[in-house]
Amino acid sequence: MVRTSAAEMYDAHVLKNYARPALTLVRGSGTRVWDDQGNAYLDFSSGIAVSSLGHCHPHWVAAVRRQAGELNHTSNLFRNTNQGELARRLVGLAGPGRVFFCNCSSSPACTASASRASRASASRSSARSRRSTAGCSAA
Repeated sequence: MVRTSAAEMYDAHVLKNYARPALTLVRGSGTRVWDDQGNAYLDFSSGIAVSSLGHCHPHWVAAVRRQAGELNHTSNLFRNTNQGELARRLVGLAGPGRVFFCNCSSSPACTASASRASRASASRSSARSRRSTAGCSAA
């Protein structure tokens, strides 16, 4: 078996759709990430297919472990209790209506979808409750 570095293996097998720096991240905690040389960096890069939640917060890790022991992922073709609860909470914060969860392949598509949903909701509702909630996760 031929051993190669993580960077060589990555570059050989991952599509080069971005100009990547010569940096291999190996761990994170809070707002910091570390490379394979032990250098620490402040993580300003969240936003490409992620949520800006930081790294490895103990409460988040515990919640992910708990959820992974129950149900990892389902399509929104099916109901699930956590998505229903999140929708209830979002509607409680944003106002009357419903929540549409989607996964867009690009952020502009998410923005356009959320804008259209907001305009459609506003045109159907009273002036007092012109709020709509859309959730997108670019992936």
